Amino acid sequence: MIGNESWLHKDIDSTEVFPQGYIVYRKDRKTDVHGGVFILISDKYLSSEPPDLKSDDTSEQLWVKVQIIGSPDLYMGSFYKPPNKTDEDYLTHLGKSISRIRHSENCHLWLGGDFNLGGIDWNNYSIKQKAYNSKQCQQLIDICQDNYLEQVVTTPTHYTETSQSILDIFLTNNSSLVNKTEVIPGISDHEIVYIESNLKPRRAKKNI
Repeated sequence: MIGNESWLHKDIDSTEVFPQGYIVYRKDRKTDVHGGVFILISDKYLSSEPPDLKSDDTSEQLWVKVQIIGSPDLYMGSFYKPPNKTDEDYLTHLGKSISRIRHSENCHLWLGGDFNLGGIDWNNYSIKQKAYNSKQCQQLIDICQDNYLEQVVTTPTHYTETSQSILDIFLTNNSSLVNKTEVIPGISDHEIVYIESNLKPRRAKKNI
């Protein structure tokens, strides 16, 4: 599970919020009670947080490596871009992390999150007319194209009385491994993106 806007802080233990049976990776926001990203991986599988991908507070991103049976490792990322973060550095930091992963080893890459960039037409990777924050929209398109990433969410994930937008996206460098993408009702003002894949994580050895 990839999550955004957890609203967690250091005084809230993961066991108070998340169910048993998962390893919880989280990056809480330090400046206020909002924001925060997390990733849940079943404790049946081998996973770890790569030290070289631990980010500072420049952007809200988190990366976990999952070992896959008979296939390269999977790097799974959670990213949140608040609507008010419109400076170029916010996405530049993400682009550097993706580039580091791609050039370090052969791997699968998944990145999910709320990017708040509804001005992108994902059918042809172009900017819509009168798009808000068009510079960051173009920046994200460039990151996708430079790193051979495909965005697989095609249904709006956020609705208002006057608009519908794809704000929550899922990027992958191998879309053939995604069997199904579906947008289902969420618990906030954003819908949930459900991804079904045929990747089989390597199981962890249990101590008896």
